[in-house]
Formats: sequence, structure tokens, C-alpha cells
Amino acid sequence: MKKVITVLVLVLISSRVLAEVPPIDEKDLKKIAKLTVVGDIIDVQCVPNSFEQTRCATSDTYKATLKVREVKKGDYPGKTITILFRDVHFINHCVGGTEHIHRVGERGLYYLVPRGDDAWMPVNWSAVFVRRASDTPLPDCHKHI
Repeated sequence: MKKVITVLVLVLISSRVLAEVPPIDEKDLKKIAKLTVVGDIIDVQCVPNSFEQTRCATSDTYKATLKVREVKKGDYPGKTITILFRDVHFINHCVGGTEHIHRVGERGLYYLVPRGDDAWMPVNWSAVFVRRASDTPLPDCHKHI
């Protein structure tokens, strides 16, 4: 009986692990990214009307303003970049992909791809190498609801 319980626990744990999005190694990030920059997050705002709810998760979409300190790859003539990201909260024992949460005061190396409408997004959750972390809270997107 103990072996059966052990096997069941391992199956449950492994199914959670298999559901997660794996990291991409830095060599591949360099190939995939259209723009690689070092910069500082100087502002984060809620994207209006972006709240989503499914049976597995709730999420809000944010736009972060990244002040570019250095361009490592690609051509970007501006001084700031808009990065779109979601803050996802899983419910009902669901699991899934995650995104890097950008906070005001963060400094890092960012491997980015275009998202359209003059915005960018990290190649994957592992495409941000934080050099200075921040614990600044995200804006409350629901304070006016």
C-alpha cells in the first residue's frame, strides 16, 4: 500500500512539472530575441479592461516602461520601450505558464520579441536576467471597479 501511495504522489508531482513552461537557455534566447537590451523599469500601469477570468486562472495585463541603458542586439532608436505582461493567479489547483512580473526599480537584461502596436514582450519567462530586483507592488487594477 505504501508503494501505491508513493507512486500516486510521484504521478501528481510529475504532472504538475510537465504542465509548466520550461526555461530557454541563454544561447537560444540570443537567437530568438529580436531586441536585447539592458534597462530599468521606470513605470508600470494597468492596461484598462484587461481583466480575464477562466475556470483555472485570473489575470490582469500591465504595461511596463523600460528605460534603455544599452542595446545589445537589434535596432531601437528610442529611449524607452513598452513591455506588456500579465500577472496570472491560478485557482482550482490548475497550473500553467507564467510570465516575469516587472516592477518599478528593476534593472535587468531583457531578451525581447515584438508584440505589435509598438510593444514588446520577453521571449519567455526565463528571458529576463534581473540585475537589481525590486519589491515595489504592482498597481491595483481593480480599485475603481
